[in-house]
Amino acid sequence: MSGLTYSERFCPVCRAKEQDLLYPRRFLKLSGALIDGYNVVSCRECGFCFASNLPEQSAFDAYYEAQSKYEHGGRGGAPSEYDTRRLPFAVGIISEWLPDRQARILDIGCANGGLLAELKKNGYSNLQGVDPSPACSRTARELYDIKVTTAPISRIPASIGSFDLVIFGSVLEHIIDFESTINQTKDLLKEKGCIYVEIPDMTRCSLMTDAPFQEFSVEHVNYFGPASLRNLMGCRGFAPIGLRQTSIEQVAGLKIYEIKAMFEQTGARMALEKDIETRPELERYIAKSRQKLDRVVSVIDRLVEEQRPIVVWGVGTHTQGLLADTSLKRAKIEAYVDSNQRYVGQSLEGTPILPVEALKRFPHDILVSSQQFQSEIVEQIRNRLALPNHVITLY
Repeated sequence: MSGLTYSERFCPVCRAKEQDLLYPRRFLKLSGALIDGYNVVSCRECGFCFASNLPEQSAFDAYYEAQSKYEHGGRGGAPSEYDTRRLPFAVGIISEWLPDRQARILDIGCANGGLLAELKKNGYSNLQGVDPSPACSRTARELYDIKVTTAPISRIPASIGSFDLVIFGSVLEHIIDFESTINQTKDLLKEKGCIYVEIPDMTRCSLMTDAPFQEFSVEHVNYFGPASLRNLMGCRGFAPIGLRQTSIEQVAGLKIYEIKAMFEQTGARMALEKDIETRPELERYIAKSRQKLDRVVSVIDRLVEEQRPIVVWGVGTHTQGLLADTSLKRAKIEAYVDSNQRYVGQSLEGTPILPVEALKRFPHDILVSSQQFQSEIVEQIRNRLALPNHVITLY
């Protein structure tokens, strides 16, 4: 996207200016992408860790409207196997902190409505969602008969009403402007209304076994620990009802570590407690990622040296990071493929991104650029597509 202004962020929790650089994250960006990198920094005042040198919130709103990664969910909106475990777990915690089944609940960034559907299954009846993707809104209505308003977070209409609970599930890690987001959310809450939050727990990120630097993705720009989440909400008049650090297996061998918390609107501002856990953990994560990347580099350097034609499966954060951090862009890449239809038709440095079915046209080796879904992709190549191509894996 051209014509954007990139700027350093003051700490989005405490508004302090002084910060320390932890890691310069870089990407070789897609033709339709928003950013080609940022600096991961730590606030010297409160300890919050976040991405700096970014466009303003309105640019991200436009990006999510146009490029929603979560549209359709790859299954026509039906929950994944992971969701069938994750969603009941989340609803169990929500119902513990908000047992009133008549409470009015709004899920902001509801995607296909899976969490709302699980709440409905557990007796909650006054449910509504908001999502920037028209397809997600339509899917939630068709699959679960749940009302969903199509709008970005910054333009939720006042006519939507007021709620006992607003849910931010995997949303706050994407937000540039907390101030306006939380102020607008206050307008949506009844007196003593609550906010429920689910976010990645970056005080345990060195335990995460995904690809190197994957937590510093093209879309995740805030890195919370329990203390920094309490600071964010406490400085804006919300008191904690409960906070829980959880883990659940996403795929075999890969656990997702999250913070689940609920805060009540009291109007009283709480004093800051410095987050002393997240920065040291991020530094451990960065060191582990560098070691892991070194092992991947040897495979990529061989591909560059041999100059055999290859097709790369996957164009997300993992591939964009490898193209910036390694010699991969000097390999003889004939095409990229991806199962996410939002990427198809774009390009990386002039090389087209095609649907996975296009692999049938290429006799070349296939490089699988994913750790999380590596086994699943190899299975698709061998069984669903029945291709004889040589497959190169990185993990």
